[in-house]
Amino acid sequence: MVISQRTILSDVVPERSGFESITLWHQQLDQRVTFSAGLRRDDLSCSVLASSPSEAVVVVVKLVFVVVVVVVVVVVVVVVVVVVGVVVGVVAVVVLLVVVIAATAATVVIKSAGLTTYTPMVATIALSYKVMYSDCSAVVVV
Repeated sequence: MVISQRTILSDVVPERSGFESITLWHQQLDQRVTFSAGLRRDDLSCSVLASSPSEAVVVVVKLVFVVVVVVVVVVVVVVVVVVVGVVVGVVAVVVLLVVVIAATAATVVIKSAGLTTYTPMVATIALSYKVMYSDCSAVVVV
């Protein structure tokens, strides 16, 4: 990576001139630094080409970030699916209980009215009707 940085080359470049490039360890930057040709010792601004371990660290950090994002997304999806599943399951159980209770109540009403043939569907539908009694038979009226 190329870092533009103002530095005093006398900190890193030994007494020589006319070099094409030189790679040194820069104590302030804490990395290897390659100075390109054409720089003079009295040049206060230089383009520093750093081939340093920091590039590997950046790649590792990016990979860790991607892994963390993927794990968070997977956990969120799993939690949402579980919560939705639990909610749907609870609603289904409540609806089933209501239907069973309604069918049982309708069965009791129909049996007590003296009707002998019925199905759970008829028993459930019978809840929406009034059962009126006569002498010997039950009359179902709207």
